[in-house]
Formats: sequence, structure tokens, C-alpha cells
Amino acid sequence: MIEYLQFIRGLDNQTFSSIVKEDKLPLMAPFDVLVADALSLKNATPEQINKIAKLHLHADDYTKLVGLETDTELALMSYKKLVNDSVGEEILRKLDAVGLFDALDMEETLVNIEELLKARHVAIPEQRAKLWGDLNERDDDRMFRFLKYNISRGKISLMAAFSGIGKTISSLCFAQQATSEGYTVLLIALKDWSEAELKRKAQSMPHKDNIAFAVYGDCSLSDIDYEINIVKPDVVIVDALTDITMPYSDKLHRTIGEAAGELRAMAVEYDCHMFTTHQTNTLEPLVLPSHLRDSKSNLLQPLDIAWGLGSSSVSNTQRIINTVKVKHQESVRPWKCAFDYNALEIHDKGMYEERAAMFNR
Repeated sequence: MIEYLQFIRGLDNQTFSSIVKEDKLPLMAPFDVLVADALSLKNATPEQINKIAKLHLHADDYTKLVGLETDTELALMSYKKLVNDSVGEEILRKLDAVGLFDALDMEETLVNIEELLKARHVAIPEQRAKLWGDLNERDDDRMFRFLKYNISRGKISLMAAFSGIGKTISSLCFAQQATSEGYTVLLIALKDWSEAELKRKAQSMPHKDNIAFAVYGDCSLSDIDYEINIVKPDVVIVDALTDITMPYSDKLHRTIGEAAGELRAMAVEYDCHMFTTHQTNTLEPLVLPSHLRDSKSNLLQPLDIAWGLGSSSVSNTQRIINTVKVKHQESVRPWKCAFDYNALEIHDKGMYEERAAMFNR
């Protein structure tokens, strides 16, 4: 996020802002609206940009922005993450022409920017249309099985549960299963865990070196896209969906269901499987489809698999897993399970009969 803030702070420089305005390049939300508003002002002052940014940024990010000094070099480097190579080089040439980079080695700078572009947050559109002979011949993208279902590339699965019931341990179990099958994993932990805690939790995992851990206090969808683009894993785990940070302006337009849809789009784009978790508002033995819907959002819509993890009480060690949604696979009836916290495995303890008939109506 700091790179984005440095880019915005760079708009204090009139030469830099005029070049950004001239290029008219598409940016990610909420920066597209923020930058458009800033560039609509003639010779915007830092105070005016701060006022605009306050409308679009998280409070913490706004505070960081106010504390930054204008640094055109850092602003440019940040801008390069949002544009393609040819445009980046053209902007550099323009800045060099007006004397902003007299002290820099242009060739070295361009090489550095090229490396930054490989880690860009915004994917450049690519042609998807193919002739029949060029279509993918794989009939099945199955990778492994988890909780009685096939896990496939280009799909998203979700574990929904009340607080303290087992969302995070389910994430670690998913990572354990994936690595035991030979797949690489990117585990993005939001808010609940520190690096030290994750290191202790993963200590017993035999294939922990195949996991890249990313710990965030605040993490946006663009941060997740950035991490996937760098690591290029087979499996991505985001714990939890509800903790993804959305800037103020984004919250006005994006629901949690749409955020899940963005994660699924990343799974397709990067040919990986996306596993995430979601906290429900009530503790019940079974998680029902209605628990994942509200008046503004249908979280179920983009999901390929949704498990519910329920219990009669937080202190009760018995957990019940039920299928909230599954696509293109036969639905499994609710069943009891137990977590092995050392081996990071989930053991089948037999069918759960109570209320199962009601749930499957």
C-alpha cells in the first residue's frame, strides 16, 4: 500500500501530475477515482489532494499519506506498477526531458522498472480467443481431494464457520493436504496470526518449505493479486475473506460476494485453486445457505464449493461439516469430524443424522 500512497503524494509535483493526466491510463479502484479528482484541479496543492484522498482512502492509509513528503522518484516507481513497460519507458523519457532525472542512470532505472512491472498489481488485458486446435486439451483440472470433494484449478472453495469453531485450522489442514500431494501453497493470513505464531503452527508440517506465508494487518484484493503474481503457487489460501480491506470508496460498490468473485477470477487468471474462509454471525450445528446471504450480497454465487463448519457450542469439541454449495460434484450429507492439531488433519467421525433430513429438503 505504501507504494500507492507515494504515487498519490507525487501528484503534488505539477510536472509529474501533468504527465499522468496526459497518459490517461486506467487505474485500480479506488485510485482511479481519487487520481481523476486530483487531476481535475488545476495546480492542486498538497492540502487539496489530502482532502480528496480523505474521501477515498482508509483512515490509516490517509494518515500515512499526510505524513509523506513529495518524492517524484518514488512516485514514478510506484506508478510503474500500474502501467505496462512501453508506457513506463515513455513516461521516464518525458520526465528526463524536463530534467527531473538528471542525476539518475536512465538505463539502470529502466531495468529496475522492468523488474517492478513483472510484479504489477494490475494485469494487462490479453487476448483469450483461440482457434479450436489451440484450446486446452486437459479434460480435468483436478488436483487432490479435501473433505470429500475434488479440488481443481481455476476454482474457489470456502469454509464458513462461527468465530472460534475452526476456520484457521481448516486453512492449515488444506495447506497440509495440498503440500502432501506435491503442490505449492501461498497462505495469506489476515489479522489473526503473527509470523511467529504461523511458524509454530506449521512446525510439524512435513512439507512446510512448499508454503509461502504472507501475514497482513491490512490486505486489499490488489495485495493478494500482487502476492500471487510473485509466488505463482498452485494453491492460494486467504484467511479470511471477511478481513480483506476495502478502501472507503470501494465499500460503496463492492460486496463480499463480489470480493469472492474477484478471488475466483484470480484463480482462473493464475491457474490455481483459491481457498478462503468466512465468519458467520450465528453458531449452529449446521451452516445454512441463508447464513451466506444478506439483502446486499449473495456470497454463494461465485463459489464452486462451500463447506459449513458447525457445532452445538464453542466448547464442544465435536464439529459438523456440511455442504452449503457444490458445483459439478455429488453433494455429501453432513458428517461429524475431529481436528488433529498436531498432524493438521481432519478425521471423519461418521454421519451426522440430526437435522440432516431437514437440511437436505
